Amino acid sequence: MSKQRIAILIATITLVVTVSGAFAQQSADPVKVLEQGVALFAGERYQDALSVFSRLLADPKAQAIRGDVMYWTALCYVALNDAVNAAKTMDAFLASYPNHPYVADILYQQGRLLFNKSEFEPALRVFVSFLEKAPEHEMAPSSIFWTAECLFNLGRLEEAEKLYRNLVEKHPKNVKVEAAGYRISLIRFKYREDELLKLLKWSHEETLRIVEEYQRREKTYEQAVAMYQRRLGEAARSTAKVSPEQETAQLNIRIDDLTIALAERDAKIAELTAALKAAERKTADASSVGTAPQTGAQKDREAMLDIKAHALDLLAYYLEWLATNEAKGGM
Repeated sequence: MSKQRIAILIATITLVVTVSGAFAQQSADPVKVLEQGVALFAGERYQDALSVFSRLLADPKAQAIRGDVMYWTALCYVALNDAVNAAKTMDAFLASYPNHPYVADILYQQGRLLFNKSEFEPALRVFVSFLEKAPEHEMAPSSIFWTAECLFNLGRLEEAEKLYRNLVEKHPKNVKVEAAGYRISLIRFKYREDELLKLLKWSHEETLRIVEEYQRREKTYEQAVAMYQRRLGEAARSTAKVSPEQETAQLNIRIDDLTIALAERDAKIAELTAALKAAERKTADASSVGTAPQTGAQKDREAMLDIKAHALDLLAYYLEWLATNEAKGGM
């Protein structure tokens, strides 16, 4: 038989003897059995220790130390990475023994368990409760660190930084100081990153605003140019020269229109002249019989004479305008 197998056999025999002795004394002295279980835990023989604690939990005579047994049972589950049973044992312990001396220790372990499962909000509440119940506990500095870690992971950087600095200033020899200093530097860089991101966002928004303004002005300019081009086209079409034949035809049409207008005016003048003569005859007849002259008839005559004079002036103006236009080539 090899030396290694002999060593394993001796260790197995020793374990069997130790555990058998513990259970042999269980009915007589549960406290000593608990001490043996704790010794197994200290020797990192967690599964063996868990077997001892399980027997004690089932022993009615160990009722007085049940709280202690549940505490060590929870620690065994934590050491074995059995998070489910560890959480159940811790909850049962806190519910059954809220005033037990190990409550603060269990709270700390519960917070660590929740943090390892990334349940940062519940873990934060547990660590805060731990610090409120046991501010002078030997694990208080570590609890401050883990509270800050919860805040950091929740994005509450300012609160986390305060706790990290509190740990560095008040507990400079704690093992978590170096990690806290690193976190403080990381938060400082995070602040700078946020500022740069804000600046980049502002710059991007300003660039978009400038581009939009440029596009708006460009569209306005394009609309203005299109309007001016349309107006220039209309002006060019309106000022285009016509042929001499078209110009002559237009002048003949204007002359015909003026001739018709003058004929109408002459007819109107003739009508007014006839009325005036009739009024004069009536006036003469009235004078022969000694009646007063009619001033209304005189006023009508003067008005008709004015109309005639205005018509003659208008005819002379149109004839002169036509002669001038024809001399200029119809421009």
